[in-house]
Amino acid sequence: MNFVLVLVLNYWQVSAALFSLPSSWLWFLHRGEQEACHKCACAREESSTLPSTCGSPDEYTFMQYMECKLSEACDFVDPTGCRRHDTIPDMTEVDFVVVGAGSAGSVVASRLSEEASWSVALLEAGGPEPTASQAPSMYFNYQRPHSHNWDFALEPQGAACLGYPAGRCHWPRGKSMGGTSVIHGMMYMRGNPWDYNNLESMNINGWNYRDVLPYFLKGENNTEIGTIAEPAYHQTGGYLTVQRFRDQPQIAHSIMAGAKEMGYDTYGDLNGKNQLGFTIAQATTRDGLRLSLSRAYLHPILHRKNLHINMFSMVTKVLVDKEKKMALGVEYEKDGKLRRVIARKEVILCAGAVQSPQILLLSGIGPAEHLQKHDIAVMHNLPRVGKNLINHVSFNVKFSITNKTDTVTGFARLDVMDKVPATVPHIQMFFDGYMANCSRKGKIYNETQNFLHMVPTLLRPLSRGEIKLRSSDYKQPPLIYANYLESKEDVDILIKGIRLCIQLSKTSALKKEGLQLVTAKLKGCENLNFDSDAYWECAVRHFTNPENHQVGTCSMGSSEEDSVIDSKLRVHGMKGLRIIDASSFPVVPSGNLNAPVVMLAEKGVDIIKQDYN
Repeated sequence: MNFVLVLVLNYWQVSAALFSLPSSWLWFLHRGEQEACHKCACAREESSTLPSTCGSPDEYTFMQYMECKLSEACDFVDPTGCRRHDTIPDMTEVDFVVVGAGSAGSVVASRLSEEASWSVALLEAGGPEPTASQAPSMYFNYQRPHSHNWDFALEPQGAACLGYPAGRCHWPRGKSMGGTSVIHGMMYMRGNPWDYNNLESMNINGWNYRDVLPYFLKGENNTEIGTIAEPAYHQTGGYLTVQRFRDQPQIAHSIMAGAKEMGYDTYGDLNGKNQLGFTIAQATTRDGLRLSLSRAYLHPILHRKNLHINMFSMVTKVLVDKEKKMALGVEYEKDGKLRRVIARKEVILCAGAVQSPQILLLSGIGPAEHLQKHDIAVMHNLPRVGKNLINHVSFNVKFSITNKTDTVTGFARLDVMDKVPATVPHIQMFFDGYMANCSRKGKIYNETQNFLHMVPTLLRPLSRGEIKLRSSDYKQPPLIYANYLESKEDVDILIKGIRLCIQLSKTSALKKEGLQLVTAKLKGCENLNFDSDAYWECAVRHFTNPENHQVGTCSMGSSEEDSVIDSKLRVHGMKGLRIIDASSFPVVPSGNLNAPVVMLAEKGVDIIKQDYN
């Protein structure tokens, strides 16, 4: 998932003056960033991502200039910045309170406010999305600690993440309008039809592939129907533009050729009839720029008088009538003051797989014993809140190369004995290469040596984790026990995926690119024979890659004993409270998560509209 030329080529098409004005770059370097950059209307002061990403200022002088120029491209600036000081008066009543303006919340607020008679309050803990994130090549900068990233640290565990400081992996989670759709890799993958059909075997009705496909289509504006996109599985006219990046370097096509040598289908629509194979993936972009869910669903409808957006508003709890088992509204903190907004109809949590269960627990909804431990009054004993945490996990297999790569992905079955149909993959493959986000001179390649990472990703992990409260203080992040790789079968499948990567690297197409496996042993595994199964097990346990596809912590199901919400996304045993976000999925789909979350939100709002006629 590398976007090297996307930043350079596509931004040049928007602002072609950059390379034609080298003197302005020199002037910038001598004058200093604050004097050189001009502020757009609605722009918010944004701290640079470069120090935490690139190190010494001497190492990223060109990118300082780029970040400045991006901030001056006023079409990129989030217009919600003009509303950043808006505050809903305390005790205001609205019909729906939506908590979280991430991928799900942006869709939910947009679609609910289509009903002119309904008033909707959208509360977001962060602010406007950062301007520089619009350049796809800059996405990695926001994976590091930053004001736009919650940067959750996982609790240390004995089976994974052993090679990182204190044995902790981290989860980047977006803290701004658009949420994690502002900092993720933008790949548009829906998962496998079996993922959804299998929900019926879990007594979850209304969510098979036939039921959900219309909601994938509803939000989509696919610009490549009839070429890469199969017409029967795609649509135009929705809010969310889906298209491939225009820059497709030769190495991407060499990967396709190598996959074809191995017998895989290539260049197909992996959101279509067949998910197995390799392709140059489509992404949620528009005209070469990132398209966050806020930009897609909220920016076009900011004029609606019935939609009230409150930024920098951190929800502390849901207000609950214990006797009636009813959600009354939410309490939130803004500008150091606690405030309340009342919901006449419903509170809808869209805070994601980490913070939706945290908010429920802080509200007294969850396992009674855990709540009592933190002196939280039990409003509703719901044992499964925070349980069933699932995430894709992967590993970087490093190769040296003389070229660079692009948004290539593939889905493959492995020699694994299971009951999954033959049309369902075991792993997804990503490809990471050189990125220009810390370029010193504006080069789109590394001046010394380039590396390519093939990243086999476990699609159906057996290991399960959970979310717990650290304390009753809403400002404290929760305890996250990911429990990665506790199942030996998860490790075995990842090792088979690594073997597949090495096999792909040996195809004639990739040999022509000079691709060579890096054989330097990883720290902590020096005493093991390189390329043995024992070595690779050590490697994946030390340098585990958590993907950003967390689900399950408020999952759908048939009862309070096995889940948190029902098939209509209503919290079991409660009135006026739903959860519509990634936490609602009982299992993780076989692919990137953003498209399934958009589908879930589209379908969730239709369910609400049907319930209220």
